Amino acid sequence: MKQTIQKVETLFNKLEEFKNNKDFKKYGFSIAYKYNDWLKQVTDLKEKLASENKINEELLVLKLQNLGLSYAITKGAEVERTKKVKQELQDIIYKKNN
Repeated sequence: MKQTIQKVETLFNKLEEFKNNKDFKKYGFSIAYKYNDWLKQVTDLKEKLASENKINEELLVLKLQNLGLSYAITKGAEVERTKKVKQELQDIIYKKNN
C-alpha cells in the first residue's frame, strides 16, 4: 500500500501543478494533448491494481482519477466535491509521510 500511496502522491502533485494552466482548462485530458499522459498513468495504475485484486489501493487511485476528471469538467476550479476528495487524498498522503 505504501508504494501505491507514493505513486498517488506523485500523480496528485502533478495534477495540482497543471490543473489551473490555461491549456488544461481548454483541452483537459484530450487524447492528442499532453495532459492525457497523466490520465493514462492513473488509468494504467488502477487497472494494474485491479488485476492484482488490490481493491483498497484501486479505490484510492480511482479517487485520484475522479479528482482529475472533476478538474477537467470544472476547468480547474475547486468546488465542494473536489475540495472533499482533495482533502481525503491529502489526509492519506499525510498519514503515509508521518
